[in-house]
Amino acid sequence: MKPIVVITGPVRQEITEILGKSCEIQQWEGPGDMPPEVLSERIHEADGIVLTPRATLRTEQIAKASRLKVVAQSQVGYDNADIDALTQAGIPFGNTPGILVETTAEMAFALTVAAARRVTEAWDFVRAGLWEKEHFPTM
Repeated sequence: MKPIVVITGPVRQEITEILGKSCEIQQWEGPGDMPPEVLSERIHEADGIVLTPRATLRTEQIAKASRLKVVAQSQVGYDNADIDALTQAGIPFGNTPGILVETTAEMAFALTVAAARRVTEAWDFVRAGLWEKEHFPTM
């Protein structure tokens, strides 16, 4: 019998392809992420859970998870899962810490340059057709 992995919402296709080779996947396909009451119904048979960003995993759900061996999510953070309860139950939790560090620094730099060079104001100036009539105002 294949292990059962509950996926609480939409994930990258690669995730379901890889897991599908060795696991039975029960993926939420409704609107948004799996509601807590649905996860509470399914958790008792889950060997693994893939949490999506707005899905939550709380103490009372973990208490019902007699077969649960691992919880993972493909984003940073862990405020949507009760890490203390998972630790107490001996269930490892995985996420992607540090994955956005470089991207965040790049965005901060881009926003700094855009503000310093008044990119948004200049864009609005051009789109309004003012570039044909006057010079872009300097500070």
